[in-house]
Amino acid sequence: MITEHSPAKHVHVPPAPMDANVTATEAVFEKLLADIVGGTYPPGARLPAERDLAKQLGASRPTLREALRRLGEWNLVKPRRGSGIAVQSVHEWMIDVLPSYLRYAEPGPESPSTPQMVSDLLRLRRSLMREIMDMVATRVPPGATKRARLAVREAWEMRNGGSQFASADLNVLRSIVMSAKFLPGLWMINQMSNIYNDLAKSLGAVLAPPEGYVAAWDGVLDALEERNPQEAIDRMNQYLAGHDERLMALLELLQ
Repeated sequence: MITEHSPAKHVHVPPAPMDANVTATEAVFEKLLADIVGGTYPPGARLPAERDLAKQLGASRPTLREALRRLGEWNLVKPRRGSGIAVQSVHEWMIDVLPSYLRYAEPGPESPSTPQMVSDLLRLRRSLMREIMDMVATRVPPGATKRARLAVREAWEMRNGGSQFASADLNVLRSIVMSAKFLPGLWMINQMSNIYNDLAKSLGAVLAPPEGYVAAWDGVLDALEERNPQEAIDRMNQYLAGHDERLMALLELLQ
């Protein structure tokens, strides 16, 4: 059994397959992202001058600038007056970089292992979903779980679809939150979905749900209909804990 206190081991999360329709900017962004997260350009390092870097990457300077702008949005790089563009400390990075960290980073003695990072992400997801459910459980109108029940079954149909399932799975919670008219929670889920879907591109079938997926969510939705928020939270926590333990065990087999 994998627990939160199991000894850390390195688990390799394979790179996501390259989309045939990827743009030049996306390709340059991904290459620089891999070089920064993988340590080719460590924190504090200066990137080569724009002209030299564009030549190295076989990219136009406008394409490079756009890729650098996107890296800046994640706080990976920052322009330094008079000294070019510097790589930021890992402590300044945004949560968006997490899937790329799992793909490219080689954790050092002062960095968390890949299993620890995945475990931390899953715990954050459980905490966020628990808090959101607690806030909306009494705000879901009677009969408003119909959309969520449909989303559960749509997700189940995509259970072997990797990122497609991940997106459909989050739509279940989104449907509940939308019915409660809780926009801040919805926006947080949207942010989480970007990260979760990116990770799912690499994990693929590892994220496939267990056989009890539909029954588990139906139990949560039944509790909401019965105006029993604690039962809904407990049922959701039980499902997520089992799902996450299974996912960690499968990741261990990939090392």
